[in-house]
Amino acid sequence: MKEYLYNLVFFPLPIIWFMFFIVILKLKRYSYVSFKIIFFLLFIMSIPITTYIIEYPLKANSNSYLKGDNISIVLVPTAGSYKDYNNNWHPSSTSILRAVIGETLAIKLNTTLIISGGDLQKSNISEALLVSKMINQDAILDHDSKNTSDTVINLKYIIEENNITMEHPILLVTSPIHNLRASMTLKSYGYNVKNFNQKLNKKYSIIDFIPSSKSFIYLNNALYEYIGILKYILNGHIKLNSFYR
Repeated sequence: MKEYLYNLVFFPLPIIWFMFFIVILKLKRYSYVSFKIIFFLLFIMSIPITTYIIEYPLKANSNSYLKGDNISIVLVPTAGSYKDYNNNWHPSSTSILRAVIGETLAIKLNTTLIISGGDLQKSNISEALLVSKMINQDAILDHDSKNTSDTVINLKYIIEENNITMEHPILLVTSPIHNLRASMTLKSYGYNVKNFNQKLNKKYSIIDFIPSSKSFIYLNNALYEYIGILKYILNGHIKLNSFYR
């Protein structure tokens, strides 16, 4: 069901379906105008500046970590794994990047590092374990969480089992576009959270107004996050009333 939904909403499939019905129903009187609209949409969506605008609400966060902030734990959710030609499993480059940043911050802040990621590929090896082999610092590993909501729910038990005192915020280290969904979920479960954000002060150039094939990848990644936020609101993992207390 999930894949069918993605095939309907992820770009440029909505436009392809629209074109398909125009052709199959032989709506000649609408064809010229429709194809002009389609071309315009494809052009706009392929421009990097459009993607930056769509991504911005996901990346921008007023609760960013600042140097000198006190932190109780550094939390790193993983982001996938893959199997090589020899059937050996490896963490994704995104997972490694998050873990390395998290390790650096945990050492600098002299605090606990938690890496969360279960087995999504039926490999019997958790993503948390795979990532932990890429860093030098000891970390508490959450082998059970398979998504963001699992990570937040299981965090309570990890904190209790390891007698961690939560006097200060959690420092969340994840991908920039995942910041909003993850931090909103943590806040909904009563946690105080700071986001490790990359600087958003981008300098624009003429290249940002020229169509790029990568724009569709970034666009769909952002769309995935917006759909994820909506889904979490509907199933109760994100509680909007918790932000107005």
